[in-house]
Amino acid sequence: MLKKVHHLFLAKIILLFFANSAFAIESKSYREAIVSALNRKFATKQRQYVALNGNMSSDYNSHNYQLAFRYFYQNPQLLADVNFDYEKNFADVGSGKKKQYNVKTKEQHDFKFNSKSKIFGNNYYVAIYQRTLQDYLATNPYDLRLDVGLGYIFLPDLFELDLSFGKRKLANNKQQNEIVSSARIQHKISDSVAFNSRAFVFSNSNSLDYELRNSLSYKLNNSFSLEARHNLEKRAYFENNKKYNYVSRSLNFGFIYNF
Repeated sequence: MLKKVHHLFLAKIILLFFANSAFAIESKSYREAIVSALNRKFATKQRQYVALNGNMSSDYNSHNYQLAFRYFYQNPQLLADVNFDYEKNFADVGSGKKKQYNVKTKEQHDFKFNSKSKIFGNNYYVAIYQRTLQDYLATNPYDLRLDVGLGYIFLPDLFELDLSFGKRKLANNKQQNEIVSSARIQHKISDSVAFNSRAFVFSNSNSLDYELRNSLSYKLNNSFSLEARHNLEKRAYFENNKKYNYVSRSLNFGFIYNF
């Protein structure tokens, strides 16, 4: 069994070097949003819920309104997640005779949809991530993105691998293509030891990023477990005709208590 895990781990390391072309610099939150949708597991039974919440805040010269809606559905063959966020800001702008009061400075609509659905039986799945971000008061009035990929489950509840291709379009007619590949290992080595790992590669017109997260846990009893985590993140990108390389590593040890 350990030999099998070793082979799967090597397969994932090879995946880290799969994407060799790069296309614009992405923030970590954008990349995480796409990869997090791919990381969700198919459920053993049906589950769904709806959430709606709002928020209002203010200070002496501004006030903000927020409204959020979410619908989530999950069953053994399908995962679907729909999110809509609305935000409006008002503030006093300028100074002196040019000062204006209670000016609308932001009205943002943010719609996100992602899904994973099994096809051709229980091993292949299609993954979709779509986002529409719109704010006509912003420098960039809208930001559209669509990623579609195909994945394969090599061993039930153990190893998944997928590859997605996407396009992003901005209001100034700028477009960029992107490639996202990700892999996940979830393996219970014994009744007491479990190994989990996830990796992804994000490539677009100006950068090549990858991240690897590993965790190993040892169950001491029904309540306590020991856990070690190792994270590695690397970004290589061009900005102002200059190449940058960013590397981040962390190693953490801790206890887990199950109530």
